[in-house]
Amino acid sequence: MFTRHARDDESKSWVRRFRLPLSVALALAPAIVIGLLWLPVLRYYHVPGVRVTDAMVQQARDLPADSVLDELKDFRLLEAEWKDKAEIVDAASGMLRGELRMPGYPPAHITLPFAARDLEDCGPAWSLPLAGFVVPDTLIQAYEISGREEFLNAAQAFILQFQAYEQAAFLPQGELWNDHAIAARIPVLANFWRVYRHSPNYRPEVGERILQMVGRSEQLLAKPGHFTFATNHGVMQNLALWHATLAFPPLPRTEEYQRLALARMDDQMKFYVSREGMVLEHSAGYHLYGVKLLGMAFRYLELMHQTPPQDWIDKYDAAKQVYALLRRPDGSLPMFGDTDSNPDSLGPLITTFSPDHHAGRLAHELLWKPAKPVQVDPIAGYSIWWDGLEFWPNPAKLSQTVVTWSNFPDHGHKHADEMSLLLWAGGQNWWSNVGYWPYDVEGREAAQSWDGSNAPHLVGESFVSPRTTRLVSSGWSAKLDVLELDRTSGRNFYTAHRQVIHWKPDLWVVLDSTFGQTQSVTRSIWTTASDVRWEREHTDGSFVLASPSSNDRMNVFFFGSPGMTQKLLRGSDHPFAGWQVEGGTPVPSSSLVTQQPANNSWAATVWTWERVDGSSGFAESPQMARWTNAADWEMRVPRAEGSATLRRKGDTLELRDDRGIQETMRLTSPPDSSSRLAELHDQFASAGVRYRRFHPDSSKRLKVTWLLGGLFLLQLLFFAVYKRVRAPGIDALRWLTLVTWIVGGFWLVGIYF
Repeated sequence: MFTRHARDDESKSWVRRFRLPLSVALALAPAIVIGLLWLPVLRYYHVPGVRVTDAMVQQARDLPADSVLDELKDFRLLEAEWKDKAEIVDAASGMLRGELRMPGYPPAHITLPFAARDLEDCGPAWSLPLAGFVVPDTLIQAYEISGREEFLNAAQAFILQFQAYEQAAFLPQGELWNDHAIAARIPVLANFWRVYRHSPNYRPEVGERILQMVGRSEQLLAKPGHFTFATNHGVMQNLALWHATLAFPPLPRTEEYQRLALARMDDQMKFYVSREGMVLEHSAGYHLYGVKLLGMAFRYLELMHQTPPQDWIDKYDAAKQVYALLRRPDGSLPMFGDTDSNPDSLGPLITTFSPDHHAGRLAHELLWKPAKPVQVDPIAGYSIWWDGLEFWPNPAKLSQTVVTWSNFPDHGHKHADEMSLLLWAGGQNWWSNVGYWPYDVEGREAAQSWDGSNAPHLVGESFVSPRTTRLVSSGWSAKLDVLELDRTSGRNFYTAHRQVIHWKPDLWVVLDSTFGQTQSVTRSIWTTASDVRWEREHTDGSFVLASPSSNDRMNVFFFGSPGMTQKLLRGSDHPFAGWQVEGGTPVPSSSLVTQQPANNSWAATVWTWERVDGSSGFAESPQMARWTNAADWEMRVPRAEGSATLRRKGDTLELRDDRGIQETMRLTSPPDSSSRLAELHDQFASAGVRYRRFHPDSSKRLKVTWLLGGLFLLQLLFFAVYKRVRAPGIDALRWLTLVTWIVGGFWLVGIYF
């Protein structure tokens, strides 16, 4: 008996002895877990900064030569599309009053010289431009245009206030440390330094802070885990490092940063641009941007006395040729992927090479005429056709047809648009995809989806569905252009087949056929530019398209296998149809939505370009005279100048009309490209292993932090009530709770994040 009581007393003594440490541990456990949760983020954003000496600042006033900084002043990584110099000065004057106005952005108010809250309070559209120094950039440009010192003083005050905030920050607000924003700040700082280092109002302490900010930015751009290898953001990070080392050579680690950027750029060039010259970011707009970035890259290398690799030069020259094929005479581009509607009258600044590979200064190309009428790139997944190039640049005689089936996962800016077709003819944009829907505007996800293009797809199909699209065959002659594509989606048991036929110069036939599950429905959404108006004709599926900006018209017929329905929509949300993005703003347009059973169905879209110079339209409705499958069919197209018959039998396409015109084309399969595609994917995957990017997931971590805080408060409340009611086993529950915090913390930090 005595022994048992002694053991009980000893047990209670042991419990009492550890009760205080247990209470402390329970109180600290949530704080430790939350601390460990945020420690990787703090480490990710932390850089030691640089120690800038007086000698460095003095050297930076003389090095580099003014000629270098004068050349670099036009190198920008975040640009506003100003109409003219007067607009820049007007915008800068507004900034002095706290008014933000820039083309393509909503008006906003800022606090000068700088307030960190503006990075979020001005709205998502402004977070990147503000962090990327669009304000001081505009003020500096306005100063050089007008000579008004108040602009330069305001730019200086903004930069210094921003630098003080950044120096003290542990976590970013808005896009403070976004990779694009950091890269974009470097050219602005260099441009400010170009002007300020010779200013009569120069102060050494300002110079020291400018160099400190540049040095800190270099460390962030070079830091492992920050490099966005997969997209143009990584290219910009490399260019910004080169820009910083050229503009501020007295800073430490200059040669190291130059070598690092060169090595990273070399890795990116293996998959950033295909050998055929297409920038692999699923967008005509980002192809243009890629050409601009590559031109800057070659000029940076020239200023660093580095010889570029030959394969870089070959890809760049090919990329310029592809841009010439994409660009229309007015400077606009086909709006597939993230491409905006604004025409670029000058095009990108480009460089040309001497025989010994020296890159000349950047300049605008005077004539962007396509070098050939047709390019088919089965690797990158594009086909571009021009008709009437002999009349260049007269838009009345020209047409451009673009078909895209590119799909490189994780390369950036991918829309679900494989097999979509875009048409520009007679100076008018006719068939188009939605374009670059702003990230901060509701509807972005829908615009990226299948409903944002005229590609055939399953109703309800995810825009990230696993799928494969391939070029089946093609053919080209003086009279015909033909392209045949096939897309399979294994998860949905869906196959879509598209044939595009252009009988030059004014007839197009798009023939789709699909196979899917019995109850599934296939859909295509044919969208025109916002200024195109649709007029219904007497026959179902017959329309005349016209625009106030063109004297030409398009006569269009939609018809298909039994079960097809058609609906003309404008500015619709359900389904998403009838939208275009113009000047960065979504505006209503018109779309014809066709739907039919997906299993063993076909649909035809036929149109003729009725030109003011005498080309005529249809006499009657086109008809499918025979349909067996995608390789065995016959279609009659009654035109005013004579009926035509298109016949497909196997790999042979035959065209005949009443005027005696006959054309027979044998469609050919492309060379096997699987090894080339595998090489691109392998190079991308290898870069992913070398450059493992850390993702802070700050918003998710913040939600988890609030959840953990709430659980801790519930824990305190529970034990307070449990102790008051004198329920048994409280110490065991406390130990169990501590173990739960430890195990849960390991899971959160080591597995979930």
